[in-house]
Amino acid sequence: MNYTKGEWQIADGTFVYCLNSGGENRFDCGIQAGRDEHGKRTSIEELEANAHLISAAPDMYEALKEWLALLDKQREEYNTSLALIPGSIVKEGPIARKARRALSKAEGATVATKEAE
Repeated sequence: MNYTKGEWQIADGTFVYCLNSGGENRFDCGIQAGRDEHGKRTSIEELEANAHLISAAPDMYEALKEWLALLDKQREEYNTSLALIPGSIVKEGPIARKARRALSKAEGATVATKEAE
């Protein structure tokens, strides 16, 4: 996936950005207030929480990819060692499926919001 590498940072509570190695801006985005279904303005606390979530996205993406790769490797090794026992294949659980849907969404795939478990 080709996203902006580097440390995503926050300025002024709701402004997310990343600098290149020369200290120049690689990208930036401002989190702007909107309104909820009752017309109430989005709180500064919610906007700041959104900025923190966005700034952590690259780290979470990479960690999730690594975790799923480890899970796949362990499941493959475990299934290989149990291959002679009928019905012993370890199936993927709902948390791993949810993680895979999140990665697919981050990578731009159109994914169903709910998958049959």
